[in-house]
Amino acid sequence: MDSSANTPPIAGPASTSVGGITVLTEIQDIEPVPGPSMTEGPLTEFASTMSVEPSNVSGLTRNEETEPVPGPSELQPTQAESDSRPIHRSPGLVTDKYDMGRELGRGRFGIVKIGVRKSDQQKVAIKFIKSKKPKDDPGDRRGPPIEVMLLNTLMAPPSTYTVRLFEWFQEKKDFQLVMEYPEPCEPIGRFLSRCGHLDDSVGKSLMVQVVRCAQECINHGVSHNDMHTSNVLINTALMQIRLIDFGKGLQIREPEVHPHQTYTTCLRHALQKTVKSVGLLLEYIAIRVCIPEELKKCIAACQSEKQPSLEHILSTEWLRSVSDI
Repeated sequence: MDSSANTPPIAGPASTSVGGITVLTEIQDIEPVPGPSMTEGPLTEFASTMSVEPSNVSGLTRNEETEPVPGPSELQPTQAESDSRPIHRSPGLVTDKYDMGRELGRGRFGIVKIGVRKSDQQKVAIKFIKSKKPKDDPGDRRGPPIEVMLLNTLMAPPSTYTVRLFEWFQEKKDFQLVMEYPEPCEPIGRFLSRCGHLDDSVGKSLMVQVVRCAQECINHGVSHNDMHTSNVLINTALMQIRLIDFGKGLQIREPEVHPHQTYTTCLRHALQKTVKSVGLLLEYIAIRVCIPEELKKCIAACQSEKQPSLEHILSTEWLRSVSDI
């Protein structure tokens, strides 16, 4: 029996503006899944396709035969094709609409498979997430994963640099997230290791996109919390990046309170962690391109107590020359 009628819809959070950055002030119509991230370790939707060391992908078992890593897709969302309406739970079972393909990746609480939409044979990536109930919860109230909430938040307005959620299903205690399966793409870490030296124009473009991606998440009230070389994909044809795997993400809420509520963080902490992650990504790009001393110092400062702002990084002379992407 379909229980979708008893499932509260996913609605966008109330927000306010703090220093020009939009942050959440109230969460509406959503009960996050209790317990730790459903994708413990950096399991991503497409992690099994990545040529990374086991120490970099905790708990991930790679398949011997893997599909190409996704990049931007022509597949359109089934519910919100061109607007920013929230993606609510779809009725029925995921297998009613999609044929299952091979497994892409596996972690402690999640499995990712290729799916093919039966109506038009379009490929998608389907993340299967097992719900985990907290020890202190006497009831049986399992809401959708926090990843659903965050990906919905990033659709208002639609994000440029993050993976898109098309729809999601619930079957008993488990959830299935249907997302774009873009191609051809690969993790930026593997791309940089493979290509060696970068032209200045490519290096600048990638750096600017990484910073803008981080800005975009913060401005939507989302802290990705796991932004690294395996969770940033690059379309090798268009040189465009896409951020994936929001399983460890948090909602940014103000004013700052202690301790933070479940699955939330404050703007100050979100910026600190985000700038550190951005700095490491920029450093990884910087060793493959010649950058001026000003930018080197700026990147190094990302790991210090006196962090530069994301805006300051973009304002450095070398990156200011990059036209809109």
